[in-house]
Amino acid sequence: MTRSIPDVDCSTEDRVEADPPLRCNKWTLLLPVFLILAFRCLLLLFPLGTLARFLGLRFKATSGIDDRHRPFVNAVRDRMSFINIHYPMLGDCVPQCLAAGMMLRLRSVDTTLHFGVIKSPFPGDPLQAHAWLSAGSIVVTGGGSSAVYQELGLSKPSNT
Repeated sequence: MTRSIPDVDCSTEDRVEADPPLRCNKWTLLLPVFLILAFRCLLLLFPLGTLARFLGLRFKATSGIDDRHRPFVNAVRDRMSFINIHYPMLGDCVPQCLAAGMMLRLRSVDTTLHFGVIKSPFPGDPLQAHAWLSAGSIVVTGGGSSAVYQELGLSKPSNT
């Protein structure tokens, strides 16, 4: 006996009213979940810089995205938000950024990988770090708490 996973509306608040609701079922969530788990394992074997360069992720600001890529970027953002809410065990920020970055890279969307730190309120832990991914002005993953972090080492967009 197989158990069917029903479709649910996993759209976020930024959706335009004319857009149809994004449906998340087991097949549309399978790729992001697989990629998050794969990058968790790969991060044990390779440094983050090596994986980011392999994926083409930039550590400097990108200028923007084409309007034709915007629906796909929003769809990836919605799926990553859904996974973060409903599967908190997959909630590590770096593997999520790498997974979203790979999905966007397959569509030739330029992304920026951001890192930030804040002073920890706990006495034994001086700093807390966070990573988030953006495509132009859209924060794809990890953006809910990115405003409280002091961003590290981001440079201005380049014309290359």
